[in-house]
Amino acid sequence: MFFIRNLKRNIIGKNYAVMNDRYIIDPWVFDNFNRSVFDLQNKNDEEIVRYLYGDKNNWTDITNRIENFKDMFPTYEILLEFYKKL
Repeated sequence: MFFIRNLKRNIIGKNYAVMNDRYIIDPWVFDNFNRSVFDLQNKNDEEIVRYLYGDKNNWTDITNRIENFKDMFPTYEILLEFYKKL
């Protein structure tokens, strides 16, 4: 599923994917955090998830508006390889 965080200061919002209701996939944050995947069930990720994505109640599901995963995330091949190793 794909989501957008509704940001008051940013009309465009912040796009990211959530896999299996557990993993947030966001390749656009890699340069700042040296990772692109966050685990919603990992206590160590709670603070960064809250900082980057805010309250889950403010997320909007945009799955039906996305044509193809690779179009939204150009680094999809790298991410898919990462998930194969989980």
